Amino acid sequence: MIGDAAHPFLPTSIQGCSQAIEDGVALATLLSLTHTDKQIPDAQKIPSALKIYERLRYDRVKSAQKKGEEVRDMWHKADWEKVRLNPGSIKLPREDWLLKHDCEKFVRRMYKRALAELDGGEKIPITSLAASRESDEFLIEMPPTPVATPKYEVEDPLDTSTSR
Repeated sequence: MIGDAAHPFLPTSIQGCSQAIEDGVALATLLSLTHTDKQIPDAQKIPSALKIYERLRYDRVKSAQKKGEEVRDMWHKADWEKVRLNPGSIKLPREDWLLKHDCEKFVRRMYKRALAELDGGEKIPITSLAASRESDEFLIEMPPTPVATPKYEVEDPLDTSTSR
């Protein structure tokens, strides 16, 4: 239902654990919302939560998985002569739409729309499902990561003209 059991990730996605956490947050939030929603009959509370969970998570997870495939291809198909000239060309992307997504806020914002769609209402456009870089309106505000690759790690170890 959650994490790799539901949607395994390549290691190059750097998303296996974080998507499992998002799954747990989404599922817990939806179970809470459907449990307290007086419009949903008791026998439909859990099935409704599960259907909405799948609807709200599927496209985001699929996009995160595709990102891992892009990184894998970037690394495994790299032209190493070009990489020597530009080591940053194979830098691991750390994109806000993946790393700063506020899953609980997103689920709470989309709940009524997803419930309406489940009842035959208007279909939610994929661009609203946190499936791409432009779709997430609510990003967690975080300071930039102060991580920089030390110069000696990207220098050519066979080049003796540079001093360390």
